[in-house]
Amino acid sequence: MKKNFWIVAALCFIAGRVAAQEVNVGKGALTFSGKIASGVFFDFDDVEKEDETGAVINPGYYGSDGRVYLWNDSDNKSPLRADLTANYIMDTVGFRIRLRANSALDGFDRSVLARYAYGWVNLFNQGLKFTGGFIDLSDNVWGTRGDLDKDIGGNGVRVELKPFRFFNLDESIAGSLNIGAFFLVPSQENPNSFVDGKPRPVTLERTFQETVFGFRYTHPWFYAGAQLRLDSDVDGIDMYKGTAPGSPGIKVWSGAADEIQFMFGAGFTMLPELAFTAEGIFDGMGNIEARGTADLRQTLSYSFEKIPVPWLDRLTLGVKAKELLWLHNLNDLIGIDQEMSPWMQIKPFINYRALNWLTIGIETGFGSGRLITGFDNNNKPAKFVNEQYNNYIKPNITANLKGGLSLKAWYMFNSIGYDNLWDSPAYADRMGSDIPLTKDNKLVETLIKQQIALEFIWTF
Repeated sequence: MKKNFWIVAALCFIAGRVAAQEVNVGKGALTFSGKIASGVFFDFDDVEKEDETGAVINPGYYGSDGRVYLWNDSDNKSPLRADLTANYIMDTVGFRIRLRANSALDGFDRSVLARYAYGWVNLFNQGLKFTGGFIDLSDNVWGTRGDLDKDIGGNGVRVELKPFRFFNLDESIAGSLNIGAFFLVPSQENPNSFVDGKPRPVTLERTFQETVFGFRYTHPWFYAGAQLRLDSDVDGIDMYKGTAPGSPGIKVWSGAADEIQFMFGAGFTMLPELAFTAEGIFDGMGNIEARGTADLRQTLSYSFEKIPVPWLDRLTLGVKAKELLWLHNLNDLIGIDQEMSPWMQIKPFINYRALNWLTIGIETGFGSGRLITGFDNNNKPAKFVNEQYNNYIKPNITANLKGGLSLKAWYMFNSIGYDNLWDSPAYADRMGSDIPLTKDNKLVETLIKQQIALEFIWTF
């Protein structure tokens, strides 16, 4: 697997040279597309950078004054990623193949290869569509769109019904309706689903019990959609909440219905210059105590491009909001029980298009709430314990160059408030971490973090 990223990257480069060309194969057309994304990240404070789940990002090079390593925060939140996609369409049938290589978080020379391959057929004036295989998320058939932009993919068969097509309704007036189901093949990788040391056989009954039901209505003025994913298999982890596994404590079993999921998304599209979206994802509804999460997002922005004022027509103002109502997830960091009480963050931003290819912006964030994490396998608390606020300012500049190359440079000044922890010997190995240690656990101490980055994304 060590060479996966560079193999896919090389294929992306070759495909990029011919991406503008359409290759005729039989009666159909074959096209290629792809993306390579990465960046250089520098941490002034020499502290480990973590993603939203608390997982440590590739430390890369440890410098005396900070850390320098590859990282793209805006696009894919990983050190390196390369995509190569092939599409073939012939009248009402086609297929899609995608290779994706993500470099591992703990080294530049290792990568994880993800593959998607599926075919589809459109029937009855495209009123009925069948898609089968290992299905990618790029179609976003019933997804949330917006800031989260989440959808459900995987191995199975998806059926889409578009009833307005049967009546030849004018979609520019009536809109379009897409309803259907996605029959997911149950995973065979989790050891908890084994019987007598062997994977449970995949049956129609198990597949139907993993069904995703979805719909989306798209009108010229707005859109709205939702998905409900059922679950009947044992996918979770046998854990003890608050203690090391196997120790006395409260046993938490995620259960057979732990991955029941509901997601929704809606947006206002009547005015192209005005963007308003609202979306949310509720995970682990079959066992909230073990796997439950609730993540809500809203975005509102306005572009002044139609205002006949020389400088104002290049300005965009907006604000994003995020509410994490709860978070209990045993699976993101195996061995660590994470909990999060309500956390809210509002992020105003402003962008100014100085040139047609150059945009200058600034983003700020004001977060408040309280994080309460559990304990790891050594019975010590995870990082970011009792975080009460997170405020930042992030100026940035983006250049969209010819050939599909985009560069983004940004600097972020971040102030994070933590409850101080007592100076127990149990926390001796946390002295260099993000958790301030003092005797008084009632006060809040501010941690200042600064980062700077140059990201690049090449699409073709």
